[in-house]
Amino acid sequence: MIKKKFLILIPARSGSSKLKNKNIKLINKRPLLYYTCKFAKKLKGKNSTVIGCTDSKKISKLFNKFDIQTPFLRPKKISKKFSLDIEFVNYSLKFFANKKTFF
Repeated sequence: MIKKKFLILIPARSGSSKLKNKNIKLINKRPLLYYTCKFAKKLKGKNSTVIGCTDSKKISKLFNKFDIQTPFLRPKKISKKFSLDIEFVNYSLKFFANKKTFF
């Protein structure tokens, strides 16, 4: 069993309704997601894990490009417009619990 202090989740679903593909839109020649990943890496300590939580393979590749792991793709049923954040948080915690990692 592994115990860690923090799990830092970066949510980025593909189905933005007001601004299509907002997470991959370029701002100053970089995708919006870049800035979130950069900030999350500053927060990461020895006793924490940072992951990207997405339902998109394209966004997952971007996370990986910015050295953020995406150990799973979020199911579509918890990636809808009115899905609650607690759903992907619980899903992520269960994923790690199955791997004997607890936060």
